Amino acid sequence: MTAHLAQIGSHTHKTSNAMLMAAFATALLCSAFLMFSVQPLFSKMVLPAIGGSQAVWSFSLVFFQTVLLLGYAYAFALARWASPVLGLAIHGIVLAAGLTALPVMIPAAWAGAAANGEILPLAAVFGLGAGVPVFAISATAPLLQSWFARTGHPQANDPYFLYGASNIGSFAALAAYPFLIEPLTALSWQTGMWRMIYMALVAMILGCGFLSIGRVENKVESKDAAAAAPALSDRLRWIALSAVPSGLLVAVTAHIATDLVSAPFIWVVPLALFLVTFVIVFQRKPLLSHDRILWFHSAAVAPFAGALFLQAYAFIN
Repeated sequence: MTAHLAQIGSHTHKTSNAMLMAAFATALLCSAFLMFSVQPLFSKMVLPAIGGSQAVWSFSLVFFQTVLLLGYAYAFALARWASPVLGLAIHGIVLAAGLTALPVMIPAAWAGAAANGEILPLAAVFGLGAGVPVFAISATAPLLQSWFARTGHPQANDPYFLYGASNIGSFAALAAYPFLIEPLTALSWQTGMWRMIYMALVAMILGCGFLSIGRVENKVESKDAAAAAPALSDRLRWIALSAVPSGLLVAVTAHIATDLVSAPFIWVVPLALFLVTFVIVFQRKPLLSHDRILWFHSAAVAPFAGALFLQAYAFIN
């Protein structure tokens, strides 16, 4: 009888863990889908009012990357300095603020001023039109991972595998928008659907928060907590290195938008390739070792660097 009860308890515990992982993974997938679909959606929205100049497309990329960085910093602050209950309450308020700012739209008062491509009017259009809800969902990945780390789940000590769900949502949005969403639906339908998914996401995130609080007594020390904190020099070096591909993404997109055409489809391609690099590098079981990735990266970049050097040399002479 005791063995039978223990077996039932074990089965129930496994089911609970599976449901817990499904809840967090689904929330992360939806969050990534919203994050990577609102970028081409809002950028397409501003084209008739502001124009498709290179400055608009470059600013669009910089804006969404900046908001994502701010969201990560906000998630870090909540996880580091706020208690689980306080952190959930604060984030609930932020999510509610994002809901009141929906649907995403161009603020009419700034549309005319932003048509000249000046930075401050562009910042007002993007910030007032989509900034608050985008900021609210940009914190989802790091925040939910920190919450998952204290649930006592068997994999709670290494929650970064949940990025797999984020990657699926990101690629789904980038693939669906140019081929399905943009050609088959109107902008009004897109913004309405985005709002509905956002509302569902708010419920999922709050549910994950309550689940993490309810299981906080089973907290498992994460690998990051057990490891020694990185030196300040390492942190600064990582920040500087991470700025390089982001800057190149903006430069390549600006070049494409200037010499080819300004359209969401063209804008999505370099962003998707940029995302692929994260998928390759941050897999739990990498296809290639770190040393081989560095070798292939150098071999791939060298011809392009040489061609740019020769082009610059010919231009100077």
